[in-house]
Amino acid sequence: MQHATQLLLADGPLKRYNLSGAGRPEEIPDTAALVAYMHKLRDAERAVTCTHLVNFLKRHHRPWLNVYLATKKAEYPSLLRLL
Repeated sequence: MQHATQLLLADGPLKRYNLSGAGRPEEIPDTAALVAYMHKLRDAERAVTCTHLVNFLKRHHRPWLNVYLATKKAEYPSLLRLL
């Protein structure tokens, strides 16, 4: 809130100001491992599909996946939008 007030009271060009914390937070756990898995598939000249990503999450992050799906009304479509 203090940073927002500072931006509103600033006089002059505002190009150098940036709000910290802007952007979408990561929801998927261990994204580095998921990215490494995607690179491994691409190195093997295989297409990376949503099925591959869902299977990765099932194998490596089953508890998180169960909680995520339990909190959504349309489970599978919301998971595909997330991926």
